[in-house]
Amino acid sequence: MMFDLTGKVALITGATGGIGGAIANAMRDAGATVVVSGRDDGKLDTIFNDEFIKIPCDLSADGAAVELVMDTIERAGRIDILVNNAGITRDTLIMRMTDQQFDDVLNTNLRSCFKTCRAAIMPMMKNRFGRI
Repeated sequence: MMFDLTGKVALITGATGGIGGAIANAMRDAGATVVVSGRDDGKLDTIFNDEFIKIPCDLSADGAAVELVMDTIERAGRIDILVNNAGITRDTLIMRMTDQQFDDVLNTNLRSCFKTCRAAIMPMMKNRFGRI
């Protein structure tokens, strides 16, 4: 084991993808309590067993990042580690990409990362520990 994360709580966004799932399993194997999040609650239930705390969330929605961090703290007791892994693609030729498709990518891949970091910073400062 590379790290000992016993007693730490890790929140992994975008956990239903391959990279997110691998990160979640590695964090669990290192001893962390792992909160996994993704848009599809069915996938969360299929991919992750009861060793994980599952919180479905669409981070592109207004207020979702704050709600996810608060739900994590409520259900796991704290937040120590945040892995911003949520992301989508809307690949197409630029001349065919709609403004809405572009906004969806920005809201999920960039804006949600900022908002989730902002929501997690104060609880981490209060705990005097945090890693993003």
